[in-house]
Amino acid sequence: LELLEYSEEEYEKLLSSEDWTRDDTDKLIDLVKRFDMNFFIVQDRWPGSHSVEVLKDRFYFIQRKLTEERGLVAPEDNGENVLMTKP
Repeated sequence: LELLEYSEEEYEKLLSSEDWTRDDTDKLIDLVKRFDMNFFIVQDRWPGSHSVEVLKDRFYFIQRKLTEERGLVAPEDNGENVLMTKP
């Protein structure tokens, strides 16, 4: 699975959130990449108190938004793309 990265413009337009700062979002993406999407390790290294579920939700939200915005979903996926179907 290729992890999508965002530009400043994409972050502001699609990903900004009252619950997540840009710095926290950057840290999350870095940890997910560094630990090969092992969210239990990501949560262990996380400086705050977010649960594994909260971290996964934010990560998959980012990946879904970028996938949709960039038009990376192929019609033949028929809902099989994990980024588009998992919350």
